[in-house]
Amino acid sequence: MLTQTLRAATPTARRVARARVGPQVMSKLFSKIAQVRGTEQTQGAFLGGLRIMAIDGTVMDGGR
Repeated sequence: MLTQTLRAATPTARRVARARVGPQVMSKLFSKIAQVRGTEQTQGAFLGGLRIMAIDGTVMDGGR
């Protein structure tokens, strides 16, 4: 029996693949799979009455 180990693509491999297929394919893929996940009942999905649409990972430490 043949077993195969799968590994996640590296950031470089993903970048090269996106460039190979082009922006139209990536745009079409995004429009097919992107959807709103947080509802009004989802804790943390809204801030100041507005739905949070993206988080970039930035951390600001005001205590320093």
